[in-house]
Amino acid sequence: MNKFLFKNSLIVIIGTAIANICNYLFTLYMGRKLGPANYGVLVSLFSLFYIFAIPSSTIQIVAAKFSSKFFSQKSFSKIHFLFTYLSKRIFILGVIGMIFLILLSPFISKILKLPSNVPLIIISLSLIFSFLVSINRGILQGIQKFKGFSVNNTIDPIAKLILGIILVWLGLSVNGAIIALVFAVFLAYILSFPFLKELFMQKQKKIKTKGLKIYTGSTLVSLLFLTLLVNQDILLVKHFFNAEEAGFYAGLATMGKIILFLSAPIIGVMFPVIANLYEKKEKHYHILISSFFLVLILSLIVLLVYFIAPNPSIKIFLGSSYLPIAPYLILFGFAILLYSLSNLLVSYFLSIDKKHFLWPLGASVILEFVLIWFYHQNFLNITKILILVMGLTFASFCFLYLYEKRRRILIKIKKEK
Repeated sequence: MNKFLFKNSLIVIIGTAIANICNYLFTLYMGRKLGPANYGVLVSLFSLFYIFAIPSSTIQIVAAKFSSKFFSQKSFSKIHFLFTYLSKRIFILGVIGMIFLILLSPFISKILKLPSNVPLIIISLSLIFSFLVSINRGILQGIQKFKGFSVNNTIDPIAKLILGIILVWLGLSVNGAIIALVFAVFLAYILSFPFLKELFMQKQKKIKTKGLKIYTGSTLVSLLFLTLLVNQDILLVKHFFNAEEAGFYAGLATMGKIILFLSAPIIGVMFPVIANLYEKKEKHYHILISSFFLVLILSLIVLLVYFIAPNPSIKIFLGSSYLPIAPYLILFGFAILLYSLSNLLVSYFLSIDKKHFLWPLGASVILEFVLIWFYHQNFLNITKILILVMGLTFASFCFLYLYEKRRRILIKIKKEK
């Protein structure tokens, strides 16, 4: 196991653990306080937010990729220029996204059977700061300041938890939870700057932006597909099922995505490390393999817990009212395991500037949508569809990786003979 990867993964995992505990407590409180129907509304809104916030994930990856490149060149002046260049353009993008979501809010409310479009209007305000904080976090990743990155990632979950509990307790219901999200993202953005103070002491050095724009486009598409792949099922269930059933499915998705939360720190550390080694034309195979097995082991531990004690797990995380989801928990968790491994390979491909994975990933998104649209009779059907689609996605990525490395593999086999 690579020591650097393990050490920094541990740092990010600790930060993520704190964030996830806060997210868990937020989920626990909201699931119990709001009840299945309103909780279903909240989770569908959060899923929609993740889709509209896809540019923020794109921005973070782009900032991490190019700051990693300049970090390998020891050129902080170029990183400073990257920060300024992205911040000006991303602010405008955030304003456009906010206006667009506000204009679409009546239509989206109707599709998702929301009681009001007010939560959508509130959540749109968070887009600007969600985009901007991603630049800062991406740069922290790229320059391998994992402690600062980890600390900053805990700020918004902590703030969201504290304010969310207060506002929902005061009777603001779903709107209170959404207001907490908006404030939390704003606070995380403001408090990310102290970790970058050394960067602003450097003069700016202009960089060529053509490659950055091309990379941004392919990253945006890949993250759009990834986000849809793991969130569109929630939106489709909200559309086809009644409020209580949609709330149960939201709880199921929340439990399944614990696996995703555990794998995210490892992938977050792997990306800039491999990108840095790739720019230096150094070997990075060991980083990928170490990351793969870390994700796999952590995921299997969660699945084992779900297999042995599904009911206690649900009671601890969501409460007794969500016990009807127990029969589907292990299967849904397995689907998310496959997604997590696919997500890891997407991050790997992006770190080495490969785009060939976009075709099978896009096909998977379409396949998932079509299958759920026509075969959504019950949760078991939907879960089986997710396993099928995630499995095909992972298999196609493995094939692409092995096909790309076929020459090296054949040479190695011949040497062993």
